[in-house]
Amino acid sequence: MTIELSNEIWNSGFPVNAWMVQQAQANAVTNQQQIAGQIALLFQIADQVFSGPDAARLQKYVGGHVKVPSYLANVLNALPAGTHTDQVGPAAYFRPSNADISAWLAGADSTSCPNCPTPEEVLSAARLSIPSIGDLIESHRLIAEGYTNPDGSHPALVLYEAGANLHAGFQPWGPAANLANQLPGMYDAYADDLVGELVAHGVERVHWYSFMTEFSPQGFAAYGCWNNMDQTIGLPVVGPYLDQGAPKAAAIYRGPPLSSNAPSALSLFRTAGANPVSLEIDPPVLGSIVAAEVDLQTTGHSLASLFYNRAPATIPAGNGMVLLTFMQGTPTQVVFPQPGPIATFSIPVPNDVDLCGREISVQALHFSGLPGFALSNAQDLRFGR
Repeated sequence: MTIELSNEIWNSGFPVNAWMVQQAQANAVTNQQQIAGQIALLFQIADQVFSGPDAARLQKYVGGHVKVPSYLANVLNALPAGTHTDQVGPAAYFRPSNADISAWLAGADSTSCPNCPTPEEVLSAARLSIPSIGDLIESHRLIAEGYTNPDGSHPALVLYEAGANLHAGFQPWGPAANLANQLPGMYDAYADDLVGELVAHGVERVHWYSFMTEFSPQGFAAYGCWNNMDQTIGLPVVGPYLDQGAPKAAAIYRGPPLSSNAPSALSLFRTAGANPVSLEIDPPVLGSIVAAEVDLQTTGHSLASLFYNRAPATIPAGNGMVLLTFMQGTPTQVVFPQPGPIATFSIPVPNDVDLCGREISVQALHFSGLPGFALSNAQDLRFGR
């Protein structure tokens, strides 16, 4: 459970900001001191509610202003001594520059927009702003590292909102902005540009904004990760990107890149007995499609299935065949059979950090078209980068 006092207290468009300014004046303190006092009060109440065994469930968050890093620093400095803060951070959006938008609107009137951009031009202009986000996030990372909790820890850098802000109001470039959200290039903007920038600057978690926006031609709030509630995408999301009309959602489901010290993916050959050497499998890189082939010409059978378990084994299976993967008490998983003479398999591997470093042993079963069966060599796999 993460708690934060209000949302964007610094935002002059929100009533909470007006109340804070008024109270700061009445109490003869700075605006940040007034805000810090109210945050401390909320944290005290939360600590009372989440006491005893529930204390570990509570995460306390202090939000910042991405373009004014000093706002977060001043609020943290004004908190009472000994205040524990678990997470801090701003929002981070990429969007076209004001200069781009002004150029697009030049000569526009109620009936025409001679310089309005294409969807591709909107996206291209927005992506150019992503490196500058990294500089602003870096300032907040240093602020997080500079705040020390009573237990010696530092708050995590967490973004309370992030994503593409192609909000055009009712300006004439709005329809192009809405379509830009659905371009395949938006996946690259998230997965390659934005996520990489945030990871490079120490962001530990992102709350993507927003869940869904109805992208009608007259729409004006082009934020959503989904276009409508009926939309679906195939899972797991792997590279290269397959366009399904929801590039933001796909990039988010793809997940962040693995750290540079994550183990590399491996595929190691192993065999025994009279098993035909027929199975080849690529190393299982997370977030990719792993290719496997079984050469059925080695035995003359017509079909092959892959099966795997969590451990290697050497168990005689008759006719000189040896079972090379088995673990007592763990069910063996089977991949749907494919025909020969070269049975091919394409297996999507989720970009799931929980899989990183896990090992399985894979073997192929040759069957059909001839009496009996054959077991292939094994490939011992390790999931990784």
